[in-house]
Amino acid sequence: MSYATLGHLRPALIGLVALMLLALPSAALAHPAEAPQAQAVEGLFQNDHFAVVYSGQWVFFTNAQASGGSIDYTDDIDATVSFEFNANTITIYRTLGPSRAIMRVLIDGVPIGSAEQDGIIDNYSPTVRYAVPYRVTGLAAGVHEITIEHTGTHNPSATGNFLDIDAFAVENVATVSGGTYQDTDPAISYAGSWARFDTTNANAGSVYYTTQAGDAAYVIFSGANAIEIGYAKHRFMGILDIYLDGELIQTLNCYEASAVWQVPFFYAGIDPSETHVLEIRNNGARDPLATDNYTYIDWITIIPKLHDANAQHDAHRATDGPV
Repeated sequence: MSYATLGHLRPALIGLVALMLLALPSAALAHPAEAPQAQAVEGLFQNDHFAVVYSGQWVFFTNAQASGGSIDYTDDIDATVSFEFNANTITIYRTLGPSRAIMRVLIDGVPIGSAEQDGIIDNYSPTVRYAVPYRVTGLAAGVHEITIEHTGTHNPSATGNFLDIDAFAVENVATVSGGTYQDTDPAISYAGSWARFDTTNANAGSVYYTTQAGDAAYVIFSGANAIEIGYAKHRFMGILDIYLDGELIQTLNCYEASAVWQVPFFYAGIDPSETHVLEIRNNGARDPLATDNYTYIDWITIIPKLHDANAQHDAHRATDGPV
């Protein structure tokens, strides 16, 4: 074929390429080639940062509701993404939705959470939610690698098998010892859409609250063998799950027909020689009589001596009651 013939065909070829591009999902582009991995220090790292390393078939997709305006998604059951960082805490931001899959999260090759959890995180939600956090904290100081794997499975209610990566947040969270930490204290780190509510009914004039399933509050502590968590009950309250070092130790039904403030949950028998991670998570479920899924956090007390813990526990019990 002559150059002249090609010249005549060029407009048609350009039109054909344009039609092929339009057939792709809106704003979807092939993910760029992998870049050399680097250790990330504290900060927020978006899905397209060069330190985020993808393996398998991923697609870059722009969306204004994502953390930095874009995500990477895949339905490749062999796909993985890894990220190396130097801190004791990392938060994964991902998308939840009706078509989202189940992923497995590993730190330094070891699945997170309890043996029962085995690193599994279900990203199904009946409604689409962007930039939803999942935090891993209490890691040893130094360099770590987080790896996220597509498990090839999904919730029975899910309509698809997609996995989205939005961003990673890296930070160093301080380890605390004995003391009472109010809801506003920086010793308590919050992941999700928590907000402050000022009220004289609370222990120190305010609580933090959320309605979103999976939103959680964390404290890293050492040198203590007991803890106490202050929360509230009301007709619009949901359910709180309490985890210690990834193990579920208690589920708290926060429903009550009338308001009850400064309700203590007490737990003892913790090894004071170890560093521990306390997690307080909105379960997403609620009592059949409850009208909503609100959960409140009022205070957290870390108690280094058991007899002090019992005294603190009894003092709060004496003030319990509806208002």
